[in-house]
Amino acid sequence: MIILGKIKVDDQVFKYCEISYEPFYVTIMSEDEKAIVDLFNSAKSIIVMDQYGLVIKSVSNYCGVESSTIKYNFYLDEENNMKPVITVRLKAVDLNEKIKSIEAAMGEDTVDESSMSLEEYRAYKIKQYGVECQDKIYAGTDVETSYGTEHFSATGDDQANIKTLSDVAMATKYSLPYHADGSQCKVYSYQDIIKIYCEIQKLILAETSYCNALNTYVRGLNTKEQIAAVKYGQEITDQVIKTNMDTVIAQGNAVMEGIVKQYLETAVPETKTDVKDTENTTDGTDNIEDAATEKSSKKA
Repeated sequence: MIILGKIKVDDQVFKYCEISYEPFYVTIMSEDEKAIVDLFNSAKSIIVMDQYGLVIKSVSNYCGVESSTIKYNFYLDEENNMKPVITVRLKAVDLNEKIKSIEAAMGEDTVDESSMSLEEYRAYKIKQYGVECQDKIYAGTDVETSYGTEHFSATGDDQANIKTLSDVAMATKYSLPYHADGSQCKVYSYQDIIKIYCEIQKLILAETSYCNALNTYVRGLNTKEQIAAVKYGQEITDQVIKTNMDTVIAQGNAVMEGIVKQYLETAVPETKTDVKDTENTTDGTDNIEDAATEKSSKKA
């Protein structure tokens, strides 16, 4: 049997003949399957080494044994006795679930970031960026309506409400009631309703695209110190990621502006008033009178 290296589980060292990292499993030289399973289930440190004892990799982001098998009479030891090997497969950690459990146990404001592994910390920070992104969207945006510049929040309920009103406005071209932040409900033209909806959609697109770009950037960092230096709202310094983000936002904005322009240019003409009809009738009467006067002059 070919020995590939050694694996150190806490303070115990075993030789292994097979190993994989994603998913993680290792086949080690041991006879007591239960003891090995218990050891891996409670392990605080798992370090993979080569056959000379040089560290290859520290294994993290796993939470106990998913399965184990023992193969008897697998190899001959130095005394020509047949010995078994044990294959242990570890269960991958759900980083989001682990973060939730950490926050529940310690309180979100007192999370011990120093105790997190690199991947745990990365997932934790990405979750924080998501919260900040949502806050930015919920805060809303200013929109120029027929009443002037007004601010409209964009919580989940706000988004659903303005989407419903916008659908009705596009279909009927009727004025509809809505309200700006801190303002009494009033009737907005259908163009205003559509414009409010489109501006909120542009806000959502801008923030979610930025958050996605920031997450992509952070996934490429290699240390907790690098990740800790990243703040939500900072400029995306990776030009490839930034260019892609800008392209997505520009395309989405073009669509929204196209919708607004379409409905602003197809306004329903106002119905003619009675005054205009009276004016037309008066004009007609004057023409008849002029004709009658002209006829009388010819007879004379």
